[in-house]
Amino acid sequence: MITIRIHATCSTKDHVGGWSSYINGKEISGGAKNTTAPRMELTALIEGIKQIKPSSTKQFVQLIARSDYIPHGMKSFKEYQHRNFYTKGGKQVANLDLWDLLIREAVSRNIIIQSVK
Repeated sequence: MITIRIHATCSTKDHVGGWSSYINGKEISGGAKNTTAPRMELTALIEGIKQIKPSSTKQFVQLIARSDYIPHGMKSFKEYQHRNFYTKGGKQVANLDLWDLLIREAVSRNIIIQSVK
């Protein structure tokens, strides 16, 4: 099993954020302007997944994150799909571009993400 530990932060004042992803003893990191903490969390996981080589067999990835944003989103994804990516309240799912990229990267590498605290 592969473990990815992510961390993300963002200033609410100036909307500058940063992320880091630890995978197999390697750290990668980055940042962005005009962003949010949830976008930085998704970016950390996506960039971590990009470090994994594609496989023809299922690869289990254990995600360790401080917040529940990604685990909650993963649990709700199929529900959102059935509603054309709108919430029960009628709002479009936030960060849909990154959720879509996360799914594409995971599928292309035959990855199943399991979240733990």
